Amino acid sequence: MNIHRALIWETFVVRLWRETTGSAWRGQIVHVPDRETAYFATLAQAEEFIQRFAPGIDLPADPADPDSDSE
Repeated sequence: MNIHRALIWETFVVRLWRETTGSAWRGQIVHVPDRETAYFATLAQAEEFIQRFAPGIDLPADPADPDSDSE
């Protein structure tokens, strides 16, 4: 039996930069559909922004799901 599930897509643009060599990385992330933007200094801050639009993204993939990317 072939079950079709609706895909849910979220699109982000991430930009990273440093002011000078050896300085801390900074970033900007944009949620493309509504152009909401956040600036971040840590990956945890970027993840927090993404989780607002993709709740549960930090949950492990279901190993029984043939469409998951888990190994």
